Amino acid sequence: MNFEKINNEINIYDIYNDFKDDVPFYTGACLAGLDTKEAWDIRNYLLDHSKDGKRGVAQGLAGINTEEAFNLRKELLKVAPESVARGLAGNNSEEAWQLRKEIEENYLEKNGVSEALVESMACLNSNEAWQLRNRILAKKDVVHNIFEGLVGVDSEKAWRLREKYKDKDSISVANSLIGLNNDRANKMRNELGEKDEKSLLVSYIGSDEEPAWELREKFFSISPFMVGTSLVGLESSRANDFRKKLLEQIDNMDTADYDKLFSAKKGFLQGLNSNYIFEALKQNK
Repeated sequence: MNFEKINNEINIYDIYNDFKDDVPFYTGACLAGLDTKEAWDIRNYLLDHSKDGKRGVAQGLAGINTEEAFNLRKELLKVAPESVARGLAGNNSEEAWQLRKEIEENYLEKNGVSEALVESMACLNSNEAWQLRNRILAKKDVVHNIFEGLVGVDSEKAWRLREKYKDKDSISVANSLIGLNNDRANKMRNELGEKDEKSLLVSYIGSDEEPAWELREKFFSISPFMVGTSLVGLESSRANDFRKKLLEQIDNMDTADYDKLFSAKKGFLQGLNSNYIFEALKQNK
């Protein structure tokens, strides 16, 4: 996101620095797309912080395609292959496919790697992408993650999968509608929303449409994680007002309720600047 402050008061890098010790993974992951000195200073801190910090940095390299970023991805493969994979989301470059091949050949049995690898193909509709999806799906049940990796994919193959699973896994199918705004997508949104309004909000992540704002208002107190995440990519004063309200809500939460506080913080971070799915959409506009 090309802004430095929220309502000219809150510097995003100040927020990352405030959160980096409490939520190192999400701080690193939400630096996605930022190739600034300030972002790299935080990455370097997190790389020395913990394994969670390293995992977050690897995922938060999404959208950064410099030689420095690819060298760091290779260094982090042994520590966090699943996060390296997610950090390739939407990346259709030769370097990205070489890394996917290495991950598939050497790390697929490690926890979470199969799931992450299919998510790395968000927005990709090539034969190569579908072949990898099918190879992994033949070995492991990663249908839930397949849908995260179908964000932005508007092909018949993708729609057949959505139709097949819309009644079994509405939230996952809704995830795959992120970034799609056509009659077919909106028809499915309406179908999913009749069963589960939260799944409808999921499908509107990054959306500035009025139905998305109505859902944010409705779920503000119920699910600050989802509301925060849904703001990714939005630069309007309306979005910034929501971010400020979420930050105030976090500041007023009971610190003893760790799970609720942690969930709110990670949702806020995921909607503050960017994340790996949003970077996939940006790269494939």
